[in-house]
Amino acid sequence: MIKLRNLNLEPLRIHVESGHYQLVRRLAENQGVYDFISKRFGEWVKPPISEDQYEIDKAYVIANNNQEKIGMCGSTKGSVNSGGIIDLWVAIDESYRRKGYGEKVVVQMTEYFLDTIPKLDNISLAIKKENIASNKVAMLSGYTFDYEQDGKNYYSYFGK
Repeated sequence: MIKLRNLNLEPLRIHVESGHYQLVRRLAENQGVYDFISKRFGEWVKPPISEDQYEIDKAYVIANNNQEKIGMCGSTKGSVNSGGIIDLWVAIDESYRRKGYGEKVVVQMTEYFLDTIPKLDNISLAIKKENIASNKVAMLSGYTFDYEQDGKNYYSYFGK
């Protein structure tokens, strides 16, 4: 388990007893989340290299201080260049939204990446333009709006 300041990240495991399966089903009720999950699911459920070190291209279940499973997060290798850019993503269960968890996850994962990945050039976010709450989280978390394309707003931590 990876300890962030206020949250724990558990590697995704699809066992009924883990509670992760029900969480994935709830999150996948949103078509956008379903599309995202279905493209990457096979890679995510492979065993992690380490239980206490974050890996790029893996999904993690977010647990709050009460150990409630509140969402999933992860990162992918950036699409611009292969050098030092990662894309961050977060999906919070609907019943836990508007409680500040999204911002906590983005801030703490950003700090984790900055502390642990040498030569990191940028961290980016792509958010649907109509997702007002997530766009606000990006700005509050220190990300800079770069551009809009195909109905998505693109943000970067270090700017253009």
